[in-house]
Amino acid sequence: MRELELFIMLKGIIEAAEPDFGIPQVAGAPGVLVQQSYQPTQQGVAVKPTAFLELIAQVRVGQPLREDFVDDDDNLIHRETQQMITRFQVSALATQDPASVTQLTAGDIVNSIAMILQNSQTVATLEAQGCGVLLDFVHRNPKFMDDRGRFEASPSFDFGITHKLVVTRAQHVLQSRTRHLYDLDSGGKYAYLNNEIC
Repeated sequence: MRELELFIMLKGIIEAAEPDFGIPQVAGAPGVLVQQSYQPTQQGVAVKPTAFLELIAQVRVGQPLREDFVDDDDNLIHRETQQMITRFQVSALATQDPASVTQLTAGDIVNSIAMILQNSQTVATLEAQGCGVLLDFVHRNPKFMDDRGRFEASPSFDFGITHKLVVTRAQHVLQSRTRHLYDLDSGGKYAYLNNEIC
């Protein structure tokens, strides 16, 4: 799978499972939006509770599997399949209101997403897409001062998605040429039709 396919798949899985893991929907929309960190365009500061996915590393595992075969249209196809582990970081922002003791903290959001990713339904969904999940169980929780002079937490954890990167291309095939052998004499010498001696 390609990077954007992984982002789209993970966003869909997490947002769809949120209500089952204590994150209620708001007006039919996900209660916590999942966005890509460091998007190509500036998105501004998140004003609603938001989870962020950031691709942090890609690991190639072993050597590619190389296959050559003929497809249904008699084309010679060369396919290379590389096993990959793509590592992501999940983080969250949720500005706290000191007057509210019931709202979700950023840490609550990150922990819920970790539970979603290790849920058996998620594992089955990933396996159906040819993927797997590898979770780290260390959650970081650094603090920072936001743009309004308030302290906020920025919890995060890392996980890996195992998947295959497949490259397929058609091979150019030379047209076959048939040669005929003729016995020149009984001494075992042969000649091709185009006069090449064998």
